[in-house]
Formats: sequence, C-alpha cells, structure tokens
Amino acid sequence: LSIPASTFEGKDSSVQLVLYYQQEYTDYDDLQLFYGDWSAMVPYYVASTTCNGDFSPSSYYATGTGTEHVTPLTFDEATLDVVRQKGLVIQGHGVRLKKVVVAEASSVRTPVAIKGCHQTFTLDGKKVQTTIPHRMYIRNGRKFVAE
Repeated sequence: LSIPASTFEGKDSSVQLVLYYQQEYTDYDDLQLFYGDWSAMVPYYVASTTCNGDFSPSSYYATGTGTEHVTPLTFDEATLDVVRQKGLVIQGHGVRLKKVVVAEASSVRTPVAIKGCHQTFTLDGKKVQTTIPHRMYIRNGRKFVAE
C-alpha cells in the first residue's frame, strides 16, 4: 500500500497512522513501513514500543490467526519530516489490512476487542491479565473502569 506524501501535508507530530487489520498467518505475521521511495524503513511507535520499521502483531498482542486489531502508529518529528517529503509504503506478510487512516490523535477511536472475546485489553490494544484500579480497559467490546 502506498500513501503519498501529500496525505501528511499540514499534519503535526500528533498525527497517527491507524491500521485496521486481521492476522492471517501460517508461519509469521509482519508489517513493514518504508519511505515512499523505498530508501529505508520508517521508525515509528506503537504506544510506547519503538519499531524500527518492522512490527509483528502476534508478538505485541500475543494473538493469532483471525484476530482483528486497530493499531495506531506515531512518528517523531524528524521521521514525520521525511514522510512529508517521500510518503509511505506499507508491506506485510500474514496480515490483511482492512483500512488505513491518517488522523489527528484526538480523532482516533479506541480499539475494540473482538465480540465474544473475554480477554481484557488496554486502550491501545495490549492484552492484560490483571487490571489496575481506576484505569480504563476494554472487555467484550466495551470500555470499563477497573475497580
């Protein structure tokens, strides 16, 4: 998937590239971002995790085939400057992109857990085993505040 540089014109460092996708792998899953001219991989962040152009959803979320995710990616200012000039290219293996949105951070909707899933997730999509009181989580597709 190619995203032209013009898409990022006028965007500041709060911009997010939001990926909506399903894991569909048999051997591994991987998403890679390159600058639009394929000159180098693009460094980005998934929540507080640094990705040097390479992201494996199954390692991050500990999920497998058939699982859907919404993953917002962010960039530091230097990287965003290059993206504004060259654009982006996304390639992958074992991942089916459903939608890609370039949005300001405030306009991104919270990732939602898959219906019927009894697992608990943080608002940025990380699966958790235990919750911390007074923090917001997602379970069964609904937000809740842990007690």
